[in-house]
Amino acid sequence: MTAPSAPDPGRLAALTFGLRTRLDAAVDAGETDRAEELRGELALLEDLALPEAVSELRLQRLSYAAAEHAMARPLPPSLVDFLA
Repeated sequence: MTAPSAPDPGRLAALTFGLRTRLDAAVDAGETDRAEELRGELALLEDLALPEAVSELRLQRLSYAAAEHAMARPLPPSLVDFLA
């Protein structure tokens, strides 16, 4: 189960893409002050949120793999007899 404050990886990707798009537009328009501000926001997003999201995804993947492995095992014969 994820914590309520855990970042949504899809949202992080969308935010990163949006920031990069706005940064490119600011650089093309010659807005150096705005470009520097966007670079700072992008650096904060990549430095702080992305490692946390990656860690959360790895934990979820490990949990799913463990659940899949546990469910793939056959039931012990004594449990099958008890359930029947």
